[in-house]
Formats: sequence, structure tokens, C-alpha cells
Amino acid sequence: MSVKGSNTTCSGLDWNIMLGLLSQLKKEKKFRDYLLISIGCHLGIRASDLLSLKWQDVLGKDQLILREKKTGKERVFSIHPRCKEGINYVWNHQPRNKHIGLNKHIFINKKGTKISLQYINKRLKDVFAEYKIKTDN
Repeated sequence: MSVKGSNTTCSGLDWNIMLGLLSQLKKEKKFRDYLLISIGCHLGIRASDLLSLKWQDVLGKDQLILREKKTGKERVFSIHPRCKEGINYVWNHQPRNKHIGLNKHIFINKKGTKISLQYINKRLKDVFAEYKIKTDN
């Protein structure tokens, strides 16, 4: 845990290791983890911006237009074909409930509310440990 206001660093994830991890997560139907890593790595956006994404922002789109939470700047991101395929796959294969819809956030908990940055950090740490992926942090 870092002290509030301090600088923290994180190591990169080797591209081939990331692709292997995505393959495993997809196969095991861990859809939220799969999309979290896929969209985050392919688009290179901050976790806080990932949390604001709704299905209608990315489903069937070639580009994502996003106002960054941290900087307030509007940016256009090209959605990699592999990422698009993954988004479509999850949309078509995830279990449906009242919390899933085009105008709903992608990254939600069981109650249908957005997950937190703390949850993302903990979940990524758990996923990396489970799949024995070494990181510097």
C-alpha cells in the first residue's frame, strides 16, 4: 500500500504473456478479468477511465472517444481488432441479468454498481498470482 500523494511505479506486462493470460481467462469464462486486461492493454487507458466505459462505448465500434478523467482531455482510441473480437465474444457469451445492457457499465459488481480502483488493483494482483505471472510490484 502506498502513501497518498506518493509516486508509485508498476512494471510492464510482456505482450506474449498477456496474450496467453487472455486466452486462459477467456477459456475459463472469467469475463470481467479478461476484458479488464484486454481493454486496458490494447487501448492503454487508465483504470479510472476503464471504470467509466459502457457497453455502448465499445461494442461494434472501431474507435473509442473518451474524456479522460485525470486530464479532462477528449481522446480518440482505435480499438484493436483482437480487442473488438474479445468485447463481442464476452457480450455474446456472458450470463444475462438486469445489470447487463448497452447503456450499463462494463465493469460492475454483483449488485450492478461500478467496481472500484481498489478492487481492480486487488483483482489484478490475485490474477497474476493465480497464473504465476511475475511483476515488479
